[in-house]
Amino acid sequence: MEKKVGKVKDVSEGSFNVAISRLGQNLSATGHAHRVSADYVRVVKHFCYWHAQHATPGEVDESRLEGFLGHFAFCTCSVSSGGTYRLCHAALRHFLTVLREMGLAPPVRRSVLPEDAVLKTFHEHLTKVRGAAETSASLYTRHLRPFTQAESLPSVP
Repeated sequence: MEKKVGKVKDVSEGSFNVAISRLGQNLSATGHAHRVSADYVRVVKHFCYWHAQHATPGEVDESRLEGFLGHFAFCTCSVSSGGTYRLCHAALRHFLTVLREMGLAPPVRRSVLPEDAVLKTFHEHLTKVRGAAETSASLYTRHLRPFTQAESLPSVP
């Protein structure tokens, strides 16, 4: 059921109601400001509205979030949440964590690839030898990944 609240419809009365409530509790418990929590919940309600038109609740994962972020850039929904891409991304990450804790979303899929060992060694070199901060090393490593994948390497005659 949807009910009108100001300019945004309240779409929390659905399959994600408990998860949205838990998200709000988690944000409060971790010290998020009330305004930030309200913005996150508004974004998540928009996601739930969009998601209900495209998939079932159990199909929420990183790819579904990326699909919504693509939609968000050009959104004309009647329940549009506004806000920035960064705010939307952060809200959805928190929501996915809650869904996983509740068993409503599949766990993170981690595949071990041959290049992972090289990237791990590079990451350790940056932090232990070069003294890079953990976040910087992670950023550099993430940007290096496409160059280590076999499909992206040019073939040698």
